[in-house]
Amino acid sequence: FALAEPGITEPLETGLGPALIRVNAILAARTTAFEDVRDVLHQEFAADSARRLIADQIAELDDLLAGGATLEELAGETDMQLGQINWTEGSTDSIAAYEGFANAAGLITADDFPEISELDDGGIFAMRLDELVPEHPETYDNARDQVIAAVKADTLTNRLQDDASVLVAQLEGGATLSSLGHPVTVQTHATRTTFIDGTAPEFLATVFGAQKGQTITYKGEDSLLIAHVSDILEPDANDPDIETIRTALRDDVIQSLGQDALTAFTRALQAEAGISLNQTAINAVHAQFP
Repeated sequence: FALAEPGITEPLETGLGPALIRVNAILAARTTAFEDVRDVLHQEFAADSARRLIADQIAELDDLLAGGATLEELAGETDMQLGQINWTEGSTDSIAAYEGFANAAGLITADDFPEISELDDGGIFAMRLDELVPEHPETYDNARDQVIAAVKADTLTNRLQDDASVLVAQLEGGATLSSLGHPVTVQTHATRTTFIDGTAPEFLATVFGAQKGQTITYKGEDSLLIAHVSDILEPDANDPDIETIRTALRDDVIQSLGQDALTAFTRALQAEAGISLNQTAINAVHAQFP
């Protein structure tokens, strides 16, 4: 922190021996008025307090379940709420939206006893499998509209692909896009971040994967696009976006090399001293610091 500008410090003594510290940037101090963040801080403190309160109850709840209490009894004796859900793989309703719940629901069996599990936001739950409903075909009345829509979409896609194959063959035979009788959009100096109206982001990615002079097809939700790559231009050296990307790549490389050097240096010190460090344990200790 004594450096007045970015650079590398003199050798400093650390717990692992002498080290050189690189300062990549010095950020100006920023002050935020308390009134501007009062509501945000209140929400954070309230959420943290709720997580601690819930965590303190986990042992008691586990003891009740281990003692034979049912979920109904648990809901009657504690603040836990009883609920029921018809869960299938891919369900996102209510608690099913939590990845932790979905993973547990996919593994539970009728022989498993309820136990307390935690959610990502600090919430807790216990589950019981009441019934495993076997797969069964959907009724005709429920599936009719979906089947008709799917058949129409599949038929349209097949016809579009057949038409596209004919058009591509004509282009390869020397025809031009404008002579095929379909709307044509000419896009020049396109970059990977260019937005082309009426296309999905994946379309441009497909185009940039093509070679010069190549004609490609791209299937959208309800359309099929044909693109011909007339030319591939060199990047504009004066484009500020190019310089931004170049700077980001350079910084990533420098940071990666610095991290590799630090890793090699640390391993060499450990080997020389005959010690080993448990990074998982170190991270766990650091996580306890405020």
